[in-house]
Amino acid sequence: MSTLPIGTYLQEKKYKIEAVLGQGGFGITYLATQEITHERIAIKEFFFKEYCERDESTHMVTVPTAGNRDVVKQFEKKFLKEARMIRQLHHEHIVRVFDVFQENCTSYYAMEYINGRPLSDYIASKGRLAEDEALPIIETVGSALSYLHRQSINHLDIKPANIMLDGADKRVVLIDFGVSKQYDPQSGEGTTTTPVGVSNGYSPLEQYNPGGVSSFSPQSDIYSLAATLLKMLTGQTPPSAIDVSQKGINIPDSVSPNIAQAISLAMQSVKDERPSSIASFLDIIHHGAEGETNITRLHNNPTSKNKKRSWLWLSLLIALIAGIALFFVLSGSHKKNRNAYDDDEETVYVDEDEDEFAEEATEEEEEEEDEDELVTKHYSKTVGDNVIDFEYPVKGNAILVQNIREWINEQLGDTYSGDLNDAEAFFQHYASKLGVNDDEEAADSMVEEYSIEQIKIDYMNDRLVTFTNDSYYYGGGAHGIGATLGVTFRKTDGKMFTHDMIARWYDLQPFVKKGMMKYFEVTTDEELAEYLMYDTNMYNIDNLPKPSSDPWITGEGVVFLYTPYEISYYAAGSPTFTIPYYQIKDALTAVGKSYFE
Repeated sequence: MSTLPIGTYLQEKKYKIEAVLGQGGFGITYLATQEITHERIAIKEFFFKEYCERDESTHMVTVPTAGNRDVVKQFEKKFLKEARMIRQLHHEHIVRVFDVFQENCTSYYAMEYINGRPLSDYIASKGRLAEDEALPIIETVGSALSYLHRQSINHLDIKPANIMLDGADKRVVLIDFGVSKQYDPQSGEGTTTTPVGVSNGYSPLEQYNPGGVSSFSPQSDIYSLAATLLKMLTGQTPPSAIDVSQKGINIPDSVSPNIAQAISLAMQSVKDERPSSIASFLDIIHHGAEGETNITRLHNNPTSKNKKRSWLWLSLLIALIAGIALFFVLSGSHKKNRNAYDDDEETVYVDEDEDEFAEEATEEEEEEEDEDELVTKHYSKTVGDNVIDFEYPVKGNAILVQNIREWINEQLGDTYSGDLNDAEAFFQHYASKLGVNDDEEAADSMVEEYSIEQIKIDYMNDRLVTFTNDSYYYGGGAHGIGATLGVTFRKTDGKMFTHDMIARWYDLQPFVKKGMMKYFEVTTDEELAEYLMYDTNMYNIDNLPKPSSDPWITGEGVVFLYTPYEISYYAAGSPTFTIPYYQIKDALTAVGKSYFE
């Protein structure tokens, strides 16, 4: 199951999932209810269908194969940028985003629910639209695009499937900013990275270039808007920009001359020969172009003919490159299919090349990278023989940080019920339990009992982080109780490495027994049985039980620990041993292996 179950709550019961509206290659869109206001909204979840899996019991989203995690992470960042971009937009004909959040080890944004259908469905139901019905829609979308262009944003995916008709009044709403780009107002260069996407029939030729539309260009969206108008008036999807560059565009005689002229000019292969703004394009629709059109000049000017011929050769080259790229994309690389919330007019997402996909990070991206890095702060207090000393996460992946904090809270007694984001309050709560007066008399009085808790990062790499807790409690008498417990978290989603990830415990028995022998420094089964106080007539020394505590991962392998008195009736310490990964890997589940791959 890839979708969230109906009835699932998100954001601590703020939103309730009511239905699945659509699913594409990169995301799932749900109908939800805002519990306080009872309003219906749409929630879009990042779910890279090709690489992600969902745990049916916890709803957590994971990427089992380590080699795919960087790719998924890159696209999730782009998903969040799309959400942040739309959230900053305030226009009555652009879909509104209310909330952006992370949960279930993935990202979401909540947006207005449009109770209607996409323009593509409406066209299909009518065959084609009359000009007096089509033009108001184009003008409305044009007003939304003009608003975007004033902010140096290109939508780059204008087509009927991304234009919604909301309700009985057919309010026109522009959706889907998945390949949109924002550009620097001064330089015109892109300031955001997005997947490069093309919708055949609607995307202009420059969008097929490696890296897509590299500089701000209203003409790119104008081409798509004109192609959308042509689809509305004919019911036929326009030819691809590659075909247009070689064969031109054929507009039926049934289309009014001014509209035909506007479409012809707006769908020129050479970007600079299109109208320079939405206003210019709409003006040609209503009043026609003054003087000779570009098409007339191209047919009558020999120099222009040569330029056109040169451009066609260049177009053929671009077409070849694009064709190769599309072949690989369509035969299995990243692509996305959506309608209103899951369309049938495909936007093909062409992977950037290696340099483009890992292009230089903007300052914002660098900050996001830093936010994902786990950062801890050291806290320590000593009173007499009492010690509390721990590393507390203060920054990083939100779910990972929360899970680590909860584990540390449990290790220290699980008595703190305040805000885990408040590291200082957390520390003061447990430090106060040491009898913190800092005077020597108080410290000297603590001789009958004391405790030591030392929690630190024991091991970390790019996939996981392991914390250990050296704990000792002395209550008077002959000896105290001490053990080192550990826990390993997967960085991508904060999931703990547990016994459940060992599919075949019996396969590990030879290594478990060997580890126990090494711990007790014995060489025979009889000696080990004696240390464990095992009655070999009743128990099999070759079938030792699982420890009650979960194992953890270090650079040497997987560490197992039996807590005091767990496996022996006498204080035989805390038997601890490490099984190298190459010996344990075949006994692990696929999820367990993901911590190492």
